[in-house]
Amino acid sequence: MKLVVVVVAAVLGLAACPVSPVQGEGEGEEGEEGEGEGEGEAAAVDFGFVFVVSEPDLGFAQAGAVFRRELPRAFDCAETEIAGCVVLECGAVPLAFDALSAGAIDVDGALDPISLAFDNGYPSLSPDAGAPLFGGGETLTASAAGDVVPAFSLQVTAPEVVTIDVPVWPAEQDDLAVTRSAGLHLEWSGASAGDVVVIFNTQDQATEVSCAFPAAAGTADVPAAALQALPVGAVFLDVEQRGAAFARIDTWDIRLQAATHALGGDQGPAIASVELD
Repeated sequence: MKLVVVVVAAVLGLAACPVSPVQGEGEGEEGEEGEGEGEGEAAAVDFGFVFVVSEPDLGFAQAGAVFRRELPRAFDCAETEIAGCVVLECGAVPLAFDALSAGAIDVDGALDPISLAFDNGYPSLSPDAGAPLFGGGETLTASAAGDVVPAFSLQVTAPEVVTIDVPVWPAEQDDLAVTRSAGLHLEWSGASAGDVVVIFNTQDQATEVSCAFPAAAGTADVPAAALQALPVGAVFLDVEQRGAAFARIDTWDIRLQAATHALGGDQGPAIASVELD
């Protein structure tokens, strides 16, 4: 149950709190890399987000879209950057927003057809029985016909699953011990496009620390300075893989993201309870 709860929370977080562009396939107009947000509180922006999540080991998959005008996030979040990682501190009350239409949105290249229709928002699409939406390596193209939000087309390579070799991933009933002052060293095997994103969340989802590393690197170090933003005690950790593409069209920053989880050795998706000291 813990695994499913964390994954659902992560998907809701993707739709509710779009993160700054990370290293990888991000593109802006004319092929330029999408601009990230600087230090301090996130600036208000017209923001569009199309997401495709595929978790075959959990029997879970979902696609959807969100468009919001001049709001930094769905929740009242303050964003800071620490040692190359993003720290989000969020309130519990959602901010009101008007659902906006970009017209019909089709995502080509997935294992199942994805067509998103506007109906006072874009209801998320989940395949029957959690059938996967991608296996890794597919080229996904999201195209919107345009409406209040202008027409767009974005393309991304779906991530292939890598396996975390270091640290040894705990069984579901066990905790992973992490010392804040030492940071966290990771190594993984397997090749993938995009990024490996290491995410720590407090149990109330009020504080998140996320650090993105190129998947091709095979290794990463979450800096101790970033972990100091988290309290001592129990938190959640998950290691996701993301491919993302970006475009700036008129006043809109639009993101297409394909996401899945890395594997925690033989333990399944890399999701764990962590005891921070």
